[in-house]
Amino acid sequence: MTPVRLEAQQHILLIGLPGSGKSTVGPLVANLLKMPFIDVDREIERVAGVSIETLFRERGEAYFRNLESEAVVAQLDRPTPAVVATGGGWAAQARNLSQRLERRVCVYLETSPPVATARASQDGGRPLLPRGQELLAMEQLLRNRERYYAGADLRVTTDGLSAREVARRVAELARMNSPL
Repeated sequence: MTPVRLEAQQHILLIGLPGSGKSTVGPLVANLLKMPFIDVDREIERVAGVSIETLFRERGEAYFRNLESEAVVAQLDRPTPAVVATGGGWAAQARNLSQRLERRVCVYLETSPPVATARASQDGGRPLLPRGQELLAMEQLLRNRERYYAGADLRVTTDGLSAREVARRVAELARMNSPL
């Protein structure tokens, strides 16, 4: 991985599997760095007026991924940098990681499938994780997305760490303005 410096005017995009901690760690990082926090999934639900699960069921994954890409681009176009929790599949969509490179840094919250599955199962409602087959589905998601996640600028392993510890590591990278 090439060393990356986090500039003052860059958004921090959190990417990773469902259950990697993007929505939990994001607000903590934002608080530590005194930046706004945006959860793309919650923003889509707010605008659409329905849950992500309902969007998947009624409109399909392709429709949702288009909304997701548009929501991230809209955030990247805002002048005030924010910590942004993307959806788990955002990074695996064509061209998403190459958009607006000068305005963002991607941090991959690397999480093993068993840990991600345990976390994701706690809050339910994950359209790509069928009940009773969550671990198998998570392992498949990682196989399909791993090459995209590897394109992140920085990587923080989350297994065995609390959300606060992960947030401190991400914020530390930003404060030190140095590579991982």
